[in-house]
Amino acid sequence: MQKPLSYIICFSAALMLTFGRTGLVPFVDLTLPDMAMNVVVVVLAPLCIFLIADWAETDKILLTFVPVILLVTDVACGILLNSPTASWPDHSTLLSIGLAIFLSSSIRNGQLRRLRWMVLLVAALFNLFLFVYARDAIAGILSGGLHIRFGADVSPGLLVSYPRKLYVLVFTCVATALIEENLFLRLGVMAMTPLPLLVGLATGGRGAMVALAAATFAFLAVQRKKSMVLAGVVIAGGVVLLGGYFIDHYLSVTAQRMENFDSDSGRSDIHAEALEQITVFGRGIGQTYAHNVFLEFFRDYGLVGLALFLGFLLMIFVWLLRVFKSTRSDEIRWMFGLIVLQLTAQQFSLNIFTDMFWAALALPIGLHLSRPEKGAESASWMREPYAWSKFSRRNN
Repeated sequence: MQKPLSYIICFSAALMLTFGRTGLVPFVDLTLPDMAMNVVVVVLAPLCIFLIADWAETDKILLTFVPVILLVTDVACGILLNSPTASWPDHSTLLSIGLAIFLSSSIRNGQLRRLRWMVLLVAALFNLFLFVYARDAIAGILSGGLHIRFGADVSPGLLVSYPRKLYVLVFTCVATALIEENLFLRLGVMAMTPLPLLVGLATGGRGAMVALAAATFAFLAVQRKKSMVLAGVVIAGGVVLLGGYFIDHYLSVTAQRMENFDSDSGRSDIHAEALEQITVFGRGIGQTYAHNVFLEFFRDYGLVGLALFLGFLLMIFVWLLRVFKSTRSDEIRWMFGLIVLQLTAQQFSLNIFTDMFWAALALPIGLHLSRPEKGAESASWMREPYAWSKFSRRNN
């Protein structure tokens, strides 16, 4: 009974790590499968978590979430006390962030490989959805006649959020091609890479490109096997060459943006203005955001808000390091890459009310909750049929 429920939870967490509740192809109308997946994320997955939950672990869970609760409380105070009502995030955004944290923190040690496979399933669904619902859009890109950034006619927000979602798929496909040993599986995941890469590049988002490169570098930097590092360099190089081919032959708008890659698009002025607005307790959220997550916390929520966010980051990286030292798991390396991708991208665009950002940062919480205490048997909130010693399919 628990295993099918676990698949539902992992699939929902994979959606929050990627497309969230916005649909896999937001440049077309919300499809019936998108609506069904939304129901799974909002209703079915939380219900599954409550059915599997070990309520004897409640005290440990609450203690683990204290830094999160403090951070959320500080942000809520900044919004309610210092921010104009027009700048408040809407209910749908807050629900998505809450679900992202709840679902990601419910992923336990034995479920990480399953989660990665669910992200791959999302990648497969994305490829399928493009062929079924958006063939004209892909044909338009491949015609070479794209004169504006792809998605600019839908919404400005799509230009900065959508490539990041797609590059999570690309990064996961690349990581899987290195982690798995089956040749046909490797070829299969790499076959799912070109379309998300093409659409991501067509949006012209440069910060997301940097984030993808940083995630790939982080994943390879913590590898111990030279053969895997070499294979990673080859595969990553192949992805770069493929992306360069797309840009040179089909994406003239992206090519122009790449030629001006050193342009900060006015971000230096935004940063300078944000620094001038810093106060001890923060000014609250306004009509613009700082284009840097640390500067945004400092300006909008003050010194306390920044300290709480930095403390939260320190906490999750300590937990991640502890588990990695115990397991040397490739799944932990993949998770580390996801977090690096989101943190890097958050230095360029989007404010803190971004569900996929918090979905990635919340993943180490579940690892900490399922990590056995010294001298004690492993007890996890969600009882998985995996022993801690069998955490990874392959320990390096």
